[in-house]
Amino acid sequence: MKPTVVHSHEEPETHRPYFHAPKRVRTRDSFDHRDERLLALRDALRAAKQGDFSIRLPTDGDPGVIGEIALAFNAFIEQNDALVSELRRVERSVGLEGNTTGRASLAGGGSWAVAAESVNSLIEKMAWPISEATSILGLVARGDLSHDMSLHMGGTALKGDFRELGTRVKSVVECLRTVSSGVSRVVREMGTEGKLGGQASIESLSGTWKDLVDDVNLLAGNLTAQVRNIALVSTAIAKGDLSQKITVETRGAVVARNLPTS
Repeated sequence: MKPTVVHSHEEPETHRPYFHAPKRVRTRDSFDHRDERLLALRDALRAAKQGDFSIRLPTDGDPGVIGEIALAFNAFIEQNDALVSELRRVERSVGLEGNTTGRASLAGGGSWAVAAESVNSLIEKMAWPISEATSILGLVARGDLSHDMSLHMGGTALKGDFRELGTRVKSVVECLRTVSSGVSRVVREMGTEGKLGGQASIESLSGTWKDLVDDVNLLAGNLTAQVRNIALVSTAIAKGDLSQKITVETRGAVVARNLPTS
């Protein structure tokens, strides 16, 4: 049997020391504690899935990964809870109190910021047509019919119910403008310029608008007929012809002026 050759730079295998890392001894209590925390996390996740953000995981006594998971979970749930609370506040402010300038504010970035910005964008898009219609109707109430409601918001055409609202407001303003201009023209021609026979246009009008203009036209027609008939009789009388009589049907104060003169 040949002897083992030992070189200066190596040791015989039989003399090499063996070092073993100390084993971590897990007691039954540590396993039970870990399982207890994992079960708590499971239950909290199930509750969050059902929309219950009231549950928090205990964070004391767990310096390791379990403790970090609990802290991260609690922060996640608190952010969800904050989002829900903020949406409820904005809903109450805008929907119930009518504060269309109300906006959501939420700390945090990423998808949290996207959610808040989406809600604020929705509020702005819904509030703008209402604000614009209110502004136009306020001008109308003050007698200013020179403005129309825009059917575009930020360069984008309104659609759906928003466009319907804008179209209706524009239609009201246009009807008022037609009635106002037609009646004003007839009154100006008869009262100031002395032009008889003027009539306001009823084209494109209906309902009360048409009835109003019809009444103005009827009034203008009656006054025109009466004035012209009176002028005819007056001319005849001036020429010595007393046989002429006013033949226009009149009522009220005009009757006193239509009594025969003899």
